[in-house]
Order: sequence, then C-alpha cells, then structure tokens
Amino acid sequence: MLQGLDVVTKKLEGARSAREQLYALVLGHLEGLHSEYGYAHKVWLREWCQISPEKRAPLEALSQSYRDTWLQVLAKVKSEGLIAADIALFRRMTVGALNWTVHWVHNPTPEQLQALAVDFVRAFLNEPKPEGATVTEFKARKCKVNDSCSVG
Repeated sequence: MLQGLDVVTKKLEGARSAREQLYALVLGHLEGLHSEYGYAHKVWLREWCQISPEKRAPLEALSQSYRDTWLQVLAKVKSEGLIAADIALFRRMTVGALNWTVHWVHNPTPEQLQALAVDFVRAFLNEPKPEGATVTEFKARKCKVNDSCSVG
C-alpha cells in the first residue's frame, strides 16, 4: 500500500493544473493496481477482515493519507469547474471504477495504462472524445465453470 501512495505522490510532483493532477492520480492508481504491488489492493478489498486489528491501524493511516490526497486534488478539480459532484462521492465512484479494472485489464503495457488513464479522465470529466481518438481496448477473459481463465 505504501508503494501505491509513493507512485501517486511521484506522479503528482509534475502535475500543475487540476486536470493534470486528476490524470496523475488516475494513472498512479492504475499503475499501482496493475503492478507487482497490486496484491495490496486485493488484500484491502477482499481480505480486510482477515487482518488483525493491530495490523490494520498503520494500513488505515496510509489509506487515510491516500484518501486525503484524492480529496485535495478533487477539491481543486471542483473549484476549477471541471466537476460539479460532491468530491467524496466522486472519489468513491472514481476509485471504484479504477479498482474494477483488475477484472478486465490483464498484463497491460505502460502505454496501455497511460491511454486508459486518458480515457478514464475524459469519461470522469464528461469530455468528448477528440476527433480521430480511439478508446483503449482490452481482450476479455474467457472462463468456463470450474476452469481457469484465459485471455483471448
């Protein structure tokens, strides 16, 4: 989880405008999810109850720091008129959508993650797709009951 926060913090260093900061958060989150550290998100989302309360405390502090980072950026995004929604709700929707990519994005290249981040920011800000731009496509997994999944 600390690695994910580090990735996002580094991405934000070069971002100046509110839109650039939102892109940095989205890209950093996607990179964290789809990196070697993605297991931390799986633990957080699926196995939180299995972690002892004493081990949760430092993780909750990291989570709060991450949440605060998102809320600070989203407050700027809202103040610049890029979104009208409540920022806490917008953060939940955004992070939830990004987290779901673990189910439909498999072994992405850095370029694919960058393109996906652009697509997500456009969607989150309700921006039209520029003339000639394409949306990033990913192959769906094919699964059979009681069988392993394959990408195809």
